[in-house]
Amino acid sequence: TVDPNAVGLSDDRRARTEALLLKAYDRKHGGFGEAQRFIQGDTLEWALERSRPLQRNVDRDTWREVAARTLGGARRIIDPVWGGMFQYSDKVDWSGPHFEKLLNVQRDAMRAYVLAWQIGHDDADLKAARDIGRWLMDFMRAPSGAFYTSQDADVSHGEHGDAFYAKSDAARRAGPQPSIDRNSYARENGWAVATLAALYDVTAERALL
Repeated sequence: TVDPNAVGLSDDRRARTEALLLKAYDRKHGGFGEAQRFIQGDTLEWALERSRPLQRNVDRDTWREVAARTLGGARRIIDPVWGGMFQYSDKVDWSGPHFEKLLNVQRDAMRAYVLAWQIGHDDADLKAARDIGRWLMDFMRAPSGAFYTSQDADVSHGEHGDAFYAKSDAARRAGPQPSIDRNSYARENGWAVATLAALYDVTAERALL
């Protein structure tokens, strides 16, 4: 039975939880499961926290590898031109991006990359966080200062995302672009502000204000 007044995980439940995570972990490509690859914010935060130097009675190297390989693979679904992370990859090696960009994905990804940089100081993690923040500021911010909700995968007149997102910045801007959902919601704005604040906390870059 579970004590409803218990705070935190028992040693046994923690061990069973971590065993399940490691069983699902893809040791070759990073990520979890046998199908799509996407950022799992809470799982990555768990792995990152377990990799901290002050953690006791834990195989920190294992969790460091879980986080690093997953975050390294996920960089493949960050738009290299405009920034922002695509929704997921339909291939386990992160090479099949579904090109929609959603605010919750940016939240989870930026939170993970900032935390990874704070722990390991790998410049690639900080660059990934900056690339996500760059898209939020350049494409998702309304004139009022609030943030929009998402950007479609494909161009509305029928051009697929794989063709559009292969273009340079100039070529993308020369014609129709994937539409942006310009609704603005409190929840999504909270996600954007919190993650940009986390990035600002480690960079102090005024461009994020």
